[in-house]
Amino acid sequence: KIRRVSIQFGGAKCAIIPADFMMTQVRSLIFFGFLNCVPSVVEYKLLRVLILHIWADQSKIFDLTRISELFQLRYLKIDCNITVHLPDEIQQLKFLQTLELHAPVNDMPSDIGSLPLLRTLGYFDLSKNSMENVQSLAELNNLQDLQLTLSNIPEPDNLKNNMQCLGSILWKLSNLKSLTLVPAVSSHVDVLDDAGGAILGISGDVLSSVSSPPPLLQRLELSGR
Repeated sequence: KIRRVSIQFGGAKCAIIPADFMMTQVRSLIFFGFLNCVPSVVEYKLLRVLILHIWADQSKIFDLTRISELFQLRYLKIDCNITVHLPDEIQQLKFLQTLELHAPVNDMPSDIGSLPLLRTLGYFDLSKNSMENVQSLAELNNLQDLQLTLSNIPEPDNLKNNMQCLGSILWKLSNLKSLTLVPAVSSHVDVLDDAGGAILGISGDVLSSVSSPPPLLQRLELSGR
């Protein structure tokens, strides 16, 4: 039985997995290739590890709204250059321990705080998420690694409110060991400069005022670039 699969299609834009290649028992799937070649991952109901590195035209959208059907999933990492659409709710993934999204995301699931075993979350975008979503991070009692980013320049008050909200809940993350806040990778230098300035200018004031930081915190990174 095949339990671990790594697929690398390179520059092929129309490659497919042979129909007779049985993957129903696959527990771990790693994929490198273009969007058109991505297999229908929701068919692999026993997946525990899913890592996708995807390239596509900027106008495309990567639809992952059915990812919550993979009830056994423990590790999910998406790295791509297009917008990822996640489901509105993700609480069905009750075994998920790592969620890493190195890609633009339309909206973070509204119940992100309902993942009891989540240990790593990245990247949570402070410029796109609501204050309610920021507050819900306090419910992630097992979170050890929180990676935050700023993908564009929001209204100053919105960013400041989210940062203040973050500062007010940090003490509740009793298992947090690493906190990172960096601007997202961008080809626009002016955006990076503005985002970095916003991060350093606001986060320094807010995070330094936290009276009770997470007791296990070992690493704090605030980067302007």
